[in-house]
Amino acid sequence: MARPWPCLVGRTSCPGLAIYLQFFGLPGGRLLRRAAPRKSCLRPARSVLTAQLSAATDVRFTRGIPEIPGALPVAGHLLALGDDHATTCESWWRKSRASVFQIRLGDTRAVVNSFDDAKRMLIGRQSAVIDRPSLYTLHGIVSSTRGFTIGSSPWDESCKNKRTATGAALGRPEIRQSFDMFDLESYCIVRDMARDSDHGSAAISIVYLQRSALNTTLTLCYGIRMDSVYEGMLREILHVGSAISQLRSASENYQDYIPIPRYWPNNEKTKRSRELRDRRDKYLDALLDQVREMIRKGTDKPGISAAILKDGEPKLTGVEVSSICLSLVSSCFETIPGTLTSCIGALYTLSTPGGRIFQDKAYADIRRHYPDMLTTSDLTPRPSIPKRWLASDGTIKAAAERAGTGLQHFAFGAGSRACSGQTIAGRRLDAALLRITCSYRVVASETKPPSTDYVEHNQVKAALVAIPKDFDVRLIPRDGMQGAREDETLDACLGEAMARTPG
Repeated sequence: MARPWPCLVGRTSCPGLAIYLQFFGLPGGRLLRRAAPRKSCLRPARSVLTAQLSAATDVRFTRGIPEIPGALPVAGHLLALGDDHATTCESWWRKSRASVFQIRLGDTRAVVNSFDDAKRMLIGRQSAVIDRPSLYTLHGIVSSTRGFTIGSSPWDESCKNKRTATGAALGRPEIRQSFDMFDLESYCIVRDMARDSDHGSAAISIVYLQRSALNTTLTLCYGIRMDSVYEGMLREILHVGSAISQLRSASENYQDYIPIPRYWPNNEKTKRSRELRDRRDKYLDALLDQVREMIRKGTDKPGISAAILKDGEPKLTGVEVSSICLSLVSSCFETIPGTLTSCIGALYTLSTPGGRIFQDKAYADIRRHYPDMLTTSDLTPRPSIPKRWLASDGTIKAAAERAGTGLQHFAFGAGSRACSGQTIAGRRLDAALLRITCSYRVVASETKPPSTDYVEHNQVKAALVAIPKDFDVRLIPRDGMQGAREDETLDACLGEAMARTPG
């Protein structure tokens, strides 16, 4: 059999090229190592090796998918992304005119998809994308003591157990037991809005939505809630959670993609990550200790932690329980408040007559679906109209169910790794928006109006979650509007809600 790479063996070989071939598993490497060295080709071999290593990635270049030009050695496209990587990728997408393209983030290769391609990949090939990559800062430092959150966990048996337990605790059957909690939290939003806005005479900022979303998960996990928006632990949870979320951003943490900065002395990112980890562990321990104390006194309320602590044979380990609670506490206080704030700022208060028309239409539609309670004389049978749910061509053929309409989105992910709490999150959003719409007409502040630009409204463009910029609104109660009765005033509704929701 002929020797591999015969033209490179002998006096023309060099050790640098041999190391390169052997490093990448190419044939001829061992033969070249045994051959006599020659300095003339050592320098170009080093150059080739350096160039290859500076552009090496964990996933090789995918043929058939165009790559955005301009990648730098070692860094790739990281520096070109800038602080607003979402807008930068959008501009690359428009210029490339391809629905799918790839970029290089340091030693990691990423593929950017269009909505339709992402849908086909995440849903049609969900078993192939069920795993999650491990990041040095998030997984190696921040999560080294409490385990990974459910959404960031690589797929293994532990992650499967956590998703199963979370799905059972947050599924549709369990939601029926949470209606009182939805009622209480949405009531507290409207109550505090009425108090601070002085019934519409003063402009206010929407600072109550984060507390409401966080209380939802605290009730589910620990059976406790916080009533004041300025409570110390509440502000600490929000601050630490937001800071850890920003550490996951590609433009905020280069050491996740370029290994060299990890070994620099006095690494500020590493020190900051450890500080945030310790602060997070401190308030998580305080919450769990509070649950243990309530169990000891017999005053505990239903919650995931209490149920597992009282279980003689728990199915989950302590790290898995901590991971579930950490996932719920960390995941909701940015996404749900951000969505609610964007709705109030961008949809309700467009500073134009169109915004008020939209609110009036929403209010009328809510009243249509939730009319006044029927009296005995009104309880007459109503005919069923199944055709409104069916699509028929008017022939004898069986009618098919009408396809669902509306904008599809990936706010909760898709496929097998979709958010386990998306059902309860959707109900939480519906309850808050419905109650605010029925209680107030929202008007933009003239001095500090909301931004309605889909890019510029984001307060921190480098973060993973879009956080709207601060703005003020005026909340005009719907008292005295046309058709409103004496018992439908805001004070009457708040009084009824307060009697119904002790807590």
